[in-house]
Amino acid sequence: MSFKKNSFWSISNMIGIQIIVLLTNIVLARLVGPDIFGLLSMATIFTNFMFVIQEAGFSSYIIYVEDLKPKLLSTSFLLNLLFSIILVLILLSLTDVIVDFYSKGEVGTIIRLAAIGLFFESISVINRAILMRQKKFKKLAIMDLSIEIIVSVFSVFLAFRGYYIFAVTAKLVIRPVLSSAILLAHNYQKLFVKPDFKLVKDILPYSNRVLGIQIFNYFNSNLDYIVIGKILGSTSLGYYSLAYNWGYLVRGYISGAVARVAFPEISANQKNNIKVEQILTMLFDKVSFFVFPITMGLFVVAPEFISGIYGDQWSQSTPILRILLISGIIGAFGSIGSMLLKAIGKPEIELKVSIVSLIVFVMCIVPATRYGIIGVCYSVLFSISLIFLVRSILIIKILKSSLKTYFYSFGLNIFSTLCMMIVVFIVKNMLDNYLTNTLVLVTSILIGVICYIGFALRFNYRTTISVVNSFYPMYLKVFHKKIS
Repeated sequence: MSFKKNSFWSISNMIGIQIIVLLTNIVLARLVGPDIFGLLSMATIFTNFMFVIQEAGFSSYIIYVEDLKPKLLSTSFLLNLLFSIILVLILLSLTDVIVDFYSKGEVGTIIRLAAIGLFFESISVINRAILMRQKKFKKLAIMDLSIEIIVSVFSVFLAFRGYYIFAVTAKLVIRPVLSSAILLAHNYQKLFVKPDFKLVKDILPYSNRVLGIQIFNYFNSNLDYIVIGKILGSTSLGYYSLAYNWGYLVRGYISGAVARVAFPEISANQKNNIKVEQILTMLFDKVSFFVFPITMGLFVVAPEFISGIYGDQWSQSTPILRILLISGIIGAFGSIGSMLLKAIGKPEIELKVSIVSLIVFVMCIVPATRYGIIGVCYSVLFSISLIFLVRSILIIKILKSSLKTYFYSFGLNIFSTLCMMIVVFIVKNMLDNYLTNTLVLVTSILIGVICYIGFALRFNYRTTISVVNSFYPMYLKVFHKKIS
């Protein structure tokens, strides 16, 4: 399957899951309120950290290594399984300590349920890496979307029955159980080969460096949750987590989806700087085509979006959302840079960047708490921006390229987005006194989509048609002549 088709399925998978999750969370948010979401965020800070350690870089090594031997698969699978059992025991033993840290007993219930999912996730980690290496993103997409629908329906059912804690926690258990069963059934013949523990010396050096990167990146992404939960409380954390999820939309689900596909592509060309640079500029062009209009469009209609979709009880999330959306844009391109350093075999550089990033984040976020949750948001924006600048400079030096090359790759998409924002802002303010927030939101979104497509066709025709052609090639053959 081609890079474009793989990108399509990877992006469709991530966006599809995000749409399902966001729709489910809208229903749950109206039923359970900010406090329950805050409790979930308190617990998942620690459970998700275990998930990050669980992978331990094994899956990245499976994709990265050039000669993938059967014994390497079975050895990685067994190591991951044994390691995960230890992590489950550690998590359960720390549950009471975490409960005392937050003084919230419900957090312990969530952690104990998540420990079940942590064990089953150990089965799917290597299996998923195999399919990614084989570039079978279509199969992954179908599986992930189907599981997400099942989990979401069950979560909403539990919420309507009044089991609020179990409703927001169901995904942590059901999702890994189902995915591990399906993936193991697909790859079991490749995994149940006699392992060769001599291969550990080949696996661990790369995996340990990747693990170090993941740990520091995790704390960079979740230190704000720990600080807000401890100092500002579960309700403030609920507001923040809702806004963060939308800010993370472009960084984790759009940029992250493309990065998953690009990782094996760049790894295969890691010694060819010119080819890597071409792939990178193409990624910036395509990612920015979606990231800028989605993020900045939501920035303009943030008040109507929060009150119209989630209700007035979530109105305090509006200013938080706007700040984190800008952070999301910067983080989207930062995640691509992070992936590139690992793909070209330089995870040690990314590890150093991650260490510096964590230090900067701690220095920013602790004093920022005196200004409340908005102060924390600005500290997040500042630290992400600074580390993005440092990583970009390093990549430019490694590839021996120039800043102009990358700016040109998304400059036209920025201009089209600015034009769209101006139109939507004017229209929104004209309609505010005549329509409800929900109607203003729907009208603004429709006008924004139409305007962005129009401006993109006018100012960045080649990229626009290329993107659309990736989704609907059979209908757009007529445009090929004009592009060429």
